[in-house]
Amino acid sequence: MAVNAAVTSIPTLRRLKLGGTSLTDSDLTALAGATQLEELSFGILDLPDERLPQLQAFSFLKSLRLAPAKKSFSPETQEKIKALFPKTKGEFQ
Repeated sequence: MAVNAAVTSIPTLRRLKLGGTSLTDSDLTALAGATQLEELSFGILDLPDERLPQLQAFSFLKSLRLAPAKKSFSPETQEKIKALFPKTKGEFQ
């Protein structure tokens, strides 16, 4: 799924829900430019530990929901994600 530049150009967009495992690194980078967002939900996201540092660009969020693609995020991975977002409400499915 390619993230359209329109997402970052909608100044009133505050909540966004995305599903699917095909979010690329470029998609994540593009989404990080949508700093008007307050809540972001990724459904069925493939997020191995190697990709976690990319999430730091979303530190402006008030709420982040992550649903893994296959198995649940391990407690260790959840702690790593929480450390990236000390001021953000996180939810893991």
